[in-house]
Amino acid sequence: MLAVCADFPHAVEVSANARAQCLTYGLREGEFRATAITIGADGARFSITRAGKRIVESIHLPMGGRMNVANALGVYVLLSAFGVSDAEISDGFRSFTGVVRRQQVIGDANGVTVVDDFAHHPTAIGVTLEAIAERFPGRRILAAFEPRSNTARRNVFQDAFAGAFDRASRVYLGPVYFKENDPIPPDHRLATETLATSIGARGPVALACDSNDQILERMLSDARPGDVALFMSNGPFDGLKDRFPRRSASQVNDSVSELRIYDVQ
Repeated sequence: MLAVCADFPHAVEVSANARAQCLTYGLREGEFRATAITIGADGARFSITRAGKRIVESIHLPMGGRMNVANALGVYVLLSAFGVSDAEISDGFRSFTGVVRRQQVIGDANGVTVVDDFAHHPTAIGVTLEAIAERFPGRRILAAFEPRSNTARRNVFQDAFAGAFDRASRVYLGPVYFKENDPIPPDHRLATETLATSIGARGPVALACDSNDQILERMLSDARPGDVALFMSNGPFDGLKDRFPRRSASQVNDSVSELRIYDVQ
């Protein structure tokens, strides 16, 4: 049994000659479709149709993002084919709290929601930002990105990266991660200054930072209550997701101390 996401033509193409029985699904194409999709702070809700006929009503997935809805639909297709009941699958989705570093909400830093994500290539960054924008509508997204993976560090995606950040209000690009005996020649590496210019031409304010510490300082300076601070990297990113709320809390404490001193004077 093979569940194939028909939204991706290449997936349909490579599975066409499979000996397994293929069941197709998707948000736009496929025999099984996710419909009536709504995204909110508590995650996603959707129904399922098969060949145009609704077969499951209002599934709740405590994760935002249409890509997660598509993934959940694929899980449904596969499990139902093996006899797992709709009720059991729905209960499983409802109790699923997500995985680490996939739109993981770290906490709140003085009104700023801090989110950590593993996104490291243009497609993942684009769908992550889309999901965050749907989950937190009307809020500014401050997106920090570290080009760390071998995919992200190459300039093969120089142009694709430019359009991946469209849903962000501000973008902070870290320096390209350097490895000893680096197999990627300098002229094949991502040019973050050029990328920042390309992103800025599309709307978001974009900065190519010299260090991850500079990213932290700029984000702390720019952030205001109601914003979402999103950190994207396939590595530890110098602990920015944890340092941001600590520094933010420290700044507030310092301000309170200054106010108390002023009151006494």
